[in-house]
Amino acid sequence: IDKYSYRVEFQARGLPHIHGVCWIEKKELLDRGINGDLFENKEAALKLADELMSCALSDDDNEVKNIVSAVQRHKHTPSCLKYDGVCRYGLPRLPSPRTLLAQPSDPELEEKEKIKKKSEVSKILSDARKLLNDPELDNDMTLDEFYTAIGTTENKYVEALQISERGKVLVLKREVKERMINNFNTEMIRAWNANMDIQLVVDPYAVISYIASYMLKTDIETTPFLREALHASAGK
Repeated sequence: IDKYSYRVEFQARGLPHIHGVCWIEKKELLDRGINGDLFENKEAALKLADELMSCALSDDDNEVKNIVSAVQRHKHTPSCLKYDGVCRYGLPRLPSPRTLLAQPSDPELEEKEKIKKKSEVSKILSDARKLLNDPELDNDMTLDEFYTAIGTTENKYVEALQISERGKVLVLKREVKERMINNFNTEMIRAWNANMDIQLVVDPYAVISYIASYMLKTDIETTPFLREALHASAGK
């Protein structure tokens, strides 16, 4: 790590959490064959993503598996489902046989071909999300069984995963049973033992917006909570 920046933010009920950004040393990236934009060397960038991020419930490390199961598993609440019953955090996440980069369709495609491709992708991913939201879904379903259940093949499913409607999106390697697990770093989760959401920046503009919004965000929602706590404890 070359540089880092973070801010502690307090939610309305006074619970603190941290938003931050880390920069990897340029030499480290160059040694990995990454120069300029992170995904100029797509293969090296995806390898880096697999080293830094995970969502795996691995049986090889019971300590990490137990921590992740306890603090990284998302459970829907009225707050996350307040927009038309769809989780605003994007969970459950789509399974994938490997980590890959999704990006918009080839702009050179003819309009007719674009429409056809968009329709095919929408159908596959819509069926996938519907199945993942089924409360009766078998948690131990394999990826091959998953493809069959949504009426497609691995190749067609992966092709659909690699198409994004808005910018570049990193899709982590993920089993069906890990659909509700948030991204984490294995060493950090072992030390921190609390919820985290680790992401690799694939869009420089996005991280600039992220830093600016959180550095300039006020904590006005915390003030009423603190005032109420002071009044409640007065004279005690």
